[in-house]
Amino acid sequence: MWFCVKCGKTTPREELIRGLCRECFLQTFGVFKHEPQIVFVMCPKCRSWLYRGEWIPSTPIAEALENVLNGELTRHLIDGAELQSVNVDHYEQVNSSTLVVKVSLGLLIDEKLLDVDKNMLIRVQYKKCPRCVAKAVGKYNYLVQIRFTGETPPDKSLKQVLMAVLNAVGHSTEISVKESHEGVDLEVDDPGLAKKIMEVLSKKYSARINASFKATRYNAHQGKWIGVTTYVARIPVFKEGDIIVYRGKIGLVKSIGEGKLVLWIPEVDAYEEVGIEEYWKGALRHAVRVEKETYVVKEVNSNNVLLEN
Repeated sequence: MWFCVKCGKTTPREELIRGLCRECFLQTFGVFKHEPQIVFVMCPKCRSWLYRGEWIPSTPIAEALENVLNGELTRHLIDGAELQSVNVDHYEQVNSSTLVVKVSLGLLIDEKLLDVDKNMLIRVQYKKCPRCVAKAVGKYNYLVQIRFTGETPPDKSLKQVLMAVLNAVGHSTEISVKESHEGVDLEVDDPGLAKKIMEVLSKKYSARINASFKATRYNAHQGKWIGVTTYVARIPVFKEGDIIVYRGKIGLVKSIGEGKLVLWIPEVDAYEEVGIEEYWKGALRHAVRVEKETYVVKEVNSNNVLLEN
């Protein structure tokens, strides 16, 4: 039979922590050397949060608090205690700068498991993240320049491409759109968003994409250069009725689909489906010179037709 040395309560040996029952241990030692002062920094615009110098994309508040507490509470624990888990059961915003958070802590103290429920005060600070600050002053990290073959982009093609991009990434996404006489420029700050735009332009329109990077400053904390990555996506332009040359044969564009053309090849009187990416391989091109002559049908006799120029 084992007893708590403080209150005398009968306690199984495996539940005694430093000779004390759970209640007496918490009253005598607690779990923290001193009450933790936790500050939770959040961007008021995009709801991302700051942890150890890094801005984390927006997540549910409870999940973000768990991540911060899991990293911050360890250094406040008493000697011999290890933090095993943190769960935020409930939180309430007392005012704009204070949260009351009910947490369940899983601890290992002297190799004994101890579950503790605590109410903690967390101070909230609001600070705009670098991304939102950059957007506010018109800065961006990624520039997508959509261009077309030919001297000027056709209005219909430009609108179709722009709508396809916006539908793919979501109209609510923050993208700055600037039209020019050469095409359209998209200014974005999210690398994942820039990649998604590239995928749409490449798969749907067979765009050829070239990338370049221009450094603007060196970030000593991250150990890398910061700047603007520019993607130039050039889209081949075809329309129904265009006369083209495909693998040395004259053809006529009969219809246009996603990333493909249906051609009529008069030399063999056949239709052929061709991927637009063939343009970049040199196999598909517009006819450089087209000559037209007009004839009048004078007579039809059996399988022969008499024409007059």
